[in-house]
Amino acid sequence: MTAFSKYAAQTQRQYYEQFKHDAQEMCECRLVSIDYLLTAPISDLEMGPLCGAFVKWSAAAYQMKPGDGPHCLTCDAEFGPGRTVPAAFWFRFPFAHQPKVMAVDALCSACFERRDCIDRIVAEVGKGNLSVRVIPMTKQ
Repeated sequence: MTAFSKYAAQTQRQYYEQFKHDAQEMCECRLVSIDYLLTAPISDLEMGPLCGAFVKWSAAAYQMKPGDGPHCLTCDAEFGPGRTVPAAFWFRFPFAHQPKVMAVDALCSACFERRDCIDRIVAEVGKGNLSVRVIPMTKQ
């Protein structure tokens, strides 16, 4: 191994360690419409974890009593049986550890159809301490 290749390997390790350190506090986010979630094949490697998290969220929301159910991420609409039906879901997962879903939030149809939908979500999520890298999926 030449001196240059040792230097290159050491530099690559340093860059990787810095990337790993920087990525620990970041989360990647996806905005996915309910239509896309309901029609996506669960065997799809990208959509499988999102569909699994959606099913768990739905089961939990179904069991909630009125007044205790989950709310829209950007307004006060409550979700659950006999209440508002979500139009889209906002999934957050650690940037460095995909595809493990870390959090699921729902959006009502009024918020999802607004032009500033992503801006409102990022402002709401930005109130926390995590840096957010947004990857919205197309609205279908």
